[in-house]
Amino acid sequence: MIGVVAIGLLCACAVLYFAVSQPWLGLKLAVDGHGSTVAARVQGPSRAVPLGAHLTAIGDGTSRIELTAGDLLIEPDGNLPRFADYETFLARQDALAAVMRAPRVELFGAQGGIWAVTPLPQRPIGDLPTEFWVALFVGLVAWLIAGSIWVFRSELRSARYLLLSGASTLVFSPFAAVYGTRELAMASAPFRFFSDMNFFGGSLFIAALVALMLYYPRAIAPAWIGRAVVALFVGWFVAQQVGLFDSMVFARRALVFVGLIATFALAAVQWRGTRFDPVARAALQWFLLSWLVGCSAFAALIFVPQMFGIDTSKMQAFGFLLFVPVYAGLAFGIIRYRLFDLGEWWARTMTWMLSLVMLVVLDMLFLLVLHLSPGLSIGLALLVCGLVWLPLRGLLWGRLVVRRPLDTRGRFQRLADAAFQDGAEARGEAWTRLLQSIYDPLESTLQADCSETAEARLAQDGLVLIVPAAGDVPPLRLANAQRGRHLFNRADVDLANDLAAMFDHLVRNRGAFDAGAATERKRIAQDIHDHVGATLLDALHSPRSDRKDRLIRDTLSDLRGIINGTGQQDLPIGEALVPIRRETAERLETKGIRLDWQAPSAEAVLDAARLHTVRSIVREAVSNAIKHAECSLLRVSITLEAGELSLVIEDDGKGFDPHGPATGAGLVNIRDRATVAGGDLSWLAPAGGFVSRLHVQLPVPAGT
Repeated sequence: MIGVVAIGLLCACAVLYFAVSQPWLGLKLAVDGHGSTVAARVQGPSRAVPLGAHLTAIGDGTSRIELTAGDLLIEPDGNLPRFADYETFLARQDALAAVMRAPRVELFGAQGGIWAVTPLPQRPIGDLPTEFWVALFVGLVAWLIAGSIWVFRSELRSARYLLLSGASTLVFSPFAAVYGTRELAMASAPFRFFSDMNFFGGSLFIAALVALMLYYPRAIAPAWIGRAVVALFVGWFVAQQVGLFDSMVFARRALVFVGLIATFALAAVQWRGTRFDPVARAALQWFLLSWLVGCSAFAALIFVPQMFGIDTSKMQAFGFLLFVPVYAGLAFGIIRYRLFDLGEWWARTMTWMLSLVMLVVLDMLFLLVLHLSPGLSIGLALLVCGLVWLPLRGLLWGRLVVRRPLDTRGRFQRLADAAFQDGAEARGEAWTRLLQSIYDPLESTLQADCSETAEARLAQDGLVLIVPAAGDVPPLRLANAQRGRHLFNRADVDLANDLAAMFDHLVRNRGAFDAGAATERKRIAQDIHDHVGATLLDALHSPRSDRKDRLIRDTLSDLRGIINGTGQQDLPIGEALVPIRRETAERLETKGIRLDWQAPSAEAVLDAARLHTVRSIVREAVSNAIKHAECSLLRVSITLEAGELSLVIEDDGKGFDPHGPATGAGLVNIRDRATVAGGDLSWLAPAGGFVSRLHVQLPVPAGT
């Protein structure tokens, strides 16, 4: 890389040295509308010359040379029709340069004035115009970009041809700046050298691009074809140098235009050849974009008008700036930089460039064929483009570029169907099918062993889209969008993120629904066990038919409440506990068990949820005592203080190990109900003749 930079700086320094080594008069000459030479700017040695003075001749005291408009010609290639005219021009340049090297130069005015000027031996670097620095900048940037790509990708044939084009730009652009920004004249030998090398560099540039298109983005020709193309352009240059052509315009423009056309033809071949290779297609788009913006615009604005005799040489230096996008686009394409980001703006740029080309063509047509005035010509060209091309462009854009509207309703229905599948495997399959229907990839694989990614991302230059995990489905890898015809892009990433977020939300909601359903099933099972089971057990052992009927009716009522999920109204605690005490007493009476009921008569309100919990726990504890305790006395003690309800149930039966393995669902249900209500279940040590002592503490909301 150091060598590349050194070569570029060496060339720039050499060009700069030669540009400032010319004699300096301190004049900027221009041609007015009548073809006369005028002093557009005076400074330094020519301070005595009036600004705007019409100059007719220049001399050194012994000879005098009449000045003509052709002496200020910037670019002879496109403005002199024959090589004989070129030789005449160079002869005059040689004579004028000899006068400028004289110790004393005389400038002759149209009104008879004569001004003596003592030229400086060197031109100040600050006098070099902007055009010079622009051309030097273009040459250096092109060379450095091409050289950088070649250093890192030297194994690619396309990179080697890019390096050749960069070297040619380093020649034709700065060399044109030397003679194109001269003060008045330059000796014929260096003028010829720089002008001829400018043409040679331009020829190599076109040759390198033609050869490049043979191997970029895919090789479509043997290696010798590219070398033959370069040899053809070199041979053409040699042929015109030895005088095989009479027409200078033909010799220095014909093959260049053939090369330009060849690049478009090869681009069409490459376009067709990459229809199933989206990465290569995107790289080719970089080239076409930069090529249309750069070289085609330069040809349309500089070369084409010259073919019709219009002098555009004053725009040449700034026109060289159009080559910078060419190298940037080629560099991005060869290193495959962000190929997936081209998207629709590439098509937009193409249509706008076609608009520009059509505008230039129509302007030339009206100006040169219909002989309209310049103002009327450009106005009519703009009118035609506005009335014909812009509507046509909109129609083509809508048919070829704009994507079809998304079926949002159908897509959401399929997304919901996928999220509500039973089981993670079924959801993963449905999720994969949904994304396949959207992106149409050649390959889609669930990445169960892939590291989690929070956002969708692109991989392999847009060939692969990694969709993040959604719900209980692992990340999904999609490859080769649209059956391998396109790359994934930023819009695809955004869509994948949106779909994954919605899918994850639906799956989580489905999980919450399932959890709620399980909780409800568990509640129903507990209520049936605690309420219906206890009541039916009492009815089974009741010797009185009227009580048995009442218990069965209560059971049916409880069953309806359980199914409907309804509860009682909030009641004062004294009133709310009366039915529970009566039911408990009746159940124990049938078994000959005495009841000691201790409960507050406070007016504090007990909410329906806490009342239901107390009823269920008491019922379950009584059922356990009847079936397992073999007791003669059961005490229920309920207290309410400091926002906490305390329930203690004791019996004098045979007892059991509360920390041992549970053999039934009763104790589990009591513990679950206490936990759900935010309470706590504990076992108290035996005391006062009671063996089993169950203690439940339940928080009571404020205001009850």
